Amino acid sequence: MIRVALLLVVMFGALHLAGAREYVAMLSGTHPAGPEEVLFGVAYVLAWFGAILVAPILGIAGVIARVAQEARPTPSAGAMQSPAASGVRRGCEEPSRDGVVGSRQCLASLRLS
Repeated sequence: MIRVALLLVVMFGALHLAGAREYVAMLSGTHPAGPEEVLFGVAYVLAWFGAILVAPILGIAGVIARVAQEARPTPSAGAMQSPAASGVRRGCEEPSRDGVVGSRQCLASLRLS
């Protein structure tokens, strides 16, 4: 997300440095000289909206996602247990006839053991 935000800002900067800002006058009703001016004007407006509206949202979301990913604890080797080691009997993790995982019979058999 951060890369996309930076790409939007770089694209806007490149169009701005190329002088596409002067072709936005077509939005006010003036007639452009040719189709390339219309293309530059539309590209500049879209890049402006991307850099001003979309890029900050993507940048903030990317930073939050990265911080959340780094704050998430990594599971240790002993934390991952097999179903048998965690007390789940074979067949209990499969759906019963009515489609419910962990049927009453399965749960009752776990309590008895």
